[in-house]
Amino acid sequence: MTTTRRAAQRTIDTRLGQAGDRIDTIVARARDARGHVNGRTFWRVDALRAHEARVRVRVREVREADESAWDDHSAELGRDLDELEAQIAISSARLDADLAVGDAAFAGAVEAELEHWTGRIRAAPHAKLDEYLVVARFKLQEFRDAAPAEEPTLRNAVSQAVEDLDRAADAAAPMSKANARDEQLTER
Repeated sequence: MTTTRRAAQRTIDTRLGQAGDRIDTIVARARDARGHVNGRTFWRVDALRAHEARVRVRVREVREADESAWDDHSAELGRDLDELEAQIAISSARLDADLAVGDAAFAGAVEAELEHWTGRIRAAPHAKLDEYLVVARFKLQEFRDAAPAEEPTLRNAVSQAVEDLDRAADAAAPMSKANARDEQLTER
């Protein structure tokens, strides 16, 4: 095993460990908050665990493969980890929005989530998701500009717009790249 491969494996292992720790933190916060957490947030946490498990399996398969398989797939593993980290950031911000007590905290958490969505969409452009992102940003601005009496209704509209973005991202993702690569490795 080359020094470069060992270093790359250590980096991937470290990133994967950090991702697992961050997911554990999200799970603990969501569990402690109980009734204050949106059902979609719990769905996201389950999806994070599944994504983490898929990446761990891929890392193990590639590690057990020969040197050329590592060379062929190490960049993909890095991208898989990038996607997992983006999903963790989105989920953490979503949980912050669910748990936000005041309007400013809610708006800040939603803004953070939308920034993470922006980064994810830039990494894999999709016109339909851009539209949902624009709607969510518009609803957030309406919320910020609203009179206090209108805020509860608009807060729900902001949450719904973000959930619509999340659902559209799920629908836009055809069979995931990770699943396609899993099938390729199985065929070998």
